[in-house]
Amino acid sequence: MNNIKVRTKLVIVMVIALIALALCAVISNTSLSGLGNNALDIIENDMRSSYDEQIKAQVDNVISLCQSIYNRYEKGEYTLDEAEKLAADQIRDLRYGNNGYFWVDTYDGTNVVLLGNDTEGTNRMDAVDTNGFAYMQAIISAGRQENGGFTDYVFPREGETEPSPKRAYSKAFEPFGWVLGTGNYTDDIDEDVLGVKNEFSSYESNSRMAIIGIAVVMEVILILVLTLITASIVKPLKKSLTHIDEIAQGDFSKEFEQDLLKRKDDIPYSRAKEVDLSRILDNPYEGVKLAGYNEKEVYDFKLDETVDESILLKKLKSALNNGQKKSIQLDVSNVNRTLGTIFGSEITKRYGDDLEEDSYVIKCKGAGGQSFGAFIPKGLTLELTGDSNDYFGKGLSGGKLIVYPPTGVKFKADENIIIGNVALYGATSGKAYINGVAGERFCVRNSGATAVVEGVGDHGCEYMTGGRVAILGKTGKNFAAGMSGGVAYVLDMDSDLYTKVNKQMVNIEKVTSKFDVSELKGMIEEHVAATNSETGKEILDHFKEYLPKFKKIIPRDYERMLTRILQLEEKGLSSEQAKTEAFYAIKEGR
Repeated sequence: MNNIKVRTKLVIVMVIALIALALCAVISNTSLSGLGNNALDIIENDMRSSYDEQIKAQVDNVISLCQSIYNRYEKGEYTLDEAEKLAADQIRDLRYGNNGYFWVDTYDGTNVVLLGNDTEGTNRMDAVDTNGFAYMQAIISAGRQENGGFTDYVFPREGETEPSPKRAYSKAFEPFGWVLGTGNYTDDIDEDVLGVKNEFSSYESNSRMAIIGIAVVMEVILILVLTLITASIVKPLKKSLTHIDEIAQGDFSKEFEQDLLKRKDDIPYSRAKEVDLSRILDNPYEGVKLAGYNEKEVYDFKLDETVDESILLKKLKSALNNGQKKSIQLDVSNVNRTLGTIFGSEITKRYGDDLEEDSYVIKCKGAGGQSFGAFIPKGLTLELTGDSNDYFGKGLSGGKLIVYPPTGVKFKADENIIIGNVALYGATSGKAYINGVAGERFCVRNSGATAVVEGVGDHGCEYMTGGRVAILGKTGKNFAAGMSGGVAYVLDMDSDLYTKVNKQMVNIEKVTSKFDVSELKGMIEEHVAATNSETGKEILDHFKEYLPKFKKIIPRDYERMLTRILQLEEKGLSSEQAKTEAFYAIKEGR
């Protein structure tokens, strides 16, 4: 090997590099095929699961409709027969998607609703499909399970004689003794899956061609680069050898060029000797006056004029240093942005999160500015009589925020906005009680704070990952979009919440468990104690009547996680062990 010329060695390196690049292209194509098959399986499973969730959500919405009508029966507005007829008439007219509809049968198989055709009023318990499968018995049996169920059978499409595969979801409504159901033909899903597979196959083919094309281009570039490198090495070496031959012959008239590579003998590592870091380590601008940092030109944020620096730290400094509880009052305006943040940072520096709630209470009157109470820690309470701008309680980190209108106002708190948009954005812990309505994107990205409010605008609880929220009034559209954690209790007085919730990731449930009922009531009680809310008082005074009107919004995966954790804790695992085990169990599909 030592006898091989430098040029030959470089050519060998070039050939090896080209072969390696070609092998990478082949491996990439093979891997792409494997990944493609896995991706198609995942996509198909997701599409079929999404279909199941869609028809389940549709039936749940109709169940909510029936519940709303039944509630009016319980109030004496209708007789039971009138309530059932009203529900049947409304369900008969409901449609979704291109051809989605609903049917209703009694527990004994008597049809109540089916597009208004002659089947209504007849018993179809013994109905079978072309395979002899008693599908109605299966649908009614599945519907009477605790959470409803799915049934697969074959049935001809409208206007056709040949049966097609169909999948239905059914669920019982106990007060009427009904089983409500809907379904669609699964060959539509098969067509969608086939379309996706064809698109992916086309994408895969194009990707292979792209990989091959890129490999060819890279090989051409590599050849050119290695050719240039070879020339740059061989040419100076030839020149140096010529000089050496001339010197050997006694000709000292010529000098070596000064741009040849030089070796640093003081570096102990052989590979490090090959690296020149001079352009990184040496500062070519040392001693040269350049444009950059100028102390005289630094922007003055005038922090000394903020409420925190000019009032809070001065009046509360002694109490803060001595760990003494203290309360002060002050007037604020909307120019006082991020009020409480600097003072809160001083609390954190000294005490972390070890202070008791309400250690320092700042009672404000007027208009809170942008980011009122941002990032305030545990131990600090800001109480505002008035209203506040956007980003109220941004990044709340353990503190408490209370807002309510001044005494004697004539407007209804639950019908008027009292804090702006994006309140409690990114809150991690703490509490907020708002006697009034919040703007849009309330509690967006909340991950741990508890909040009670009397109404919210559009996109409430967007991307929420934790915490608890109680909404004692109306909500805007697209509620719970991207919500992956936490729980929201929402008062659904008009039984129309399901039309405003983004159902992609969450379930809409009744508030029935003892824990949920206790938690909701406790949150409202704290809200009333903090804000003297008339709405809150009304709900507490008639809690049994209001409780059925509350809906629990909880992410499906989050609920699975909580259920699994509880099961593991009951087996004797600690809280942390249960959380860890539950995470891996769900991740692995156990």
